[in-house]
Amino acid sequence: MSTGVAVAPEVTAALARGGAVVALESTIISHGMPYPKNLQTAMEVEAIVRENGAVPATIAILDGVPHVAMDISSDLTELGKTPVAVISAGVKSILDIPRTLEYLETQGVTVAAYRTNEFPAFFTEVSGSQVPCRVDSPEECARIIFPVPKQHAASGNIIESAIQKALKEAGDKGIIGNAITPFMLERVKELTGGSSLEAIAFSKLQQGKTNRLGRSAL
Repeated sequence: MSTGVAVAPEVTAALARGGAVVALESTIISHGMPYPKNLQTAMEVEAIVRENGAVPATIAILDGVPHVAMDISSDLTELGKTPVAVISAGVKSILDIPRTLEYLETQGVTVAAYRTNEFPAFFTEVSGSQVPCRVDSPEECARIIFPVPKQHAASGNIIESAIQKALKEAGDKGIIGNAITPFMLERVKELTGGSSLEAIAFSKLQQGKTNRLGRSAL
């Protein structure tokens, strides 16, 4: 039966296993300090609780409903629903970066860092958290941001089969080194009836757009 109280799953799980849960008041957020110092301080307190092995449970009434532990930001959930690319300096170090990355992963959000393996922490490039994906060029960024649309994409199974067949033919013919790329492109195009060429052409156009945007930004 519903109690009319929204309890965060993390708190419920901790209580079920007999773990330590520390209740925190939300007064500091609502009217104890001005924004953004109020939120920063509240998050710092939660971080201290976590560092000492307990689960923080900040209690507040949101839209008339008592909440035990604050909800995950709706921005993170929205990223998993909306086809949008967000370029940022990461999240502030006062937040729980590992849990943020974990939640984004559960939402199917691709998180990539440019020319680094470290997830940035807004004011600093070092956070201690590794990114699941690294990109080192505008072309790689384009492949993530501008996936080939269905109308320009060759069937995945067809093109994969053509690639494998072309690779075998290249091996049988002893084609190696610089000669293998043009051979593969031409042979895959023949085997797919030209559909792979459309996908490649669209991809190159999108990469070109990204390159121009990148140079403009610099």
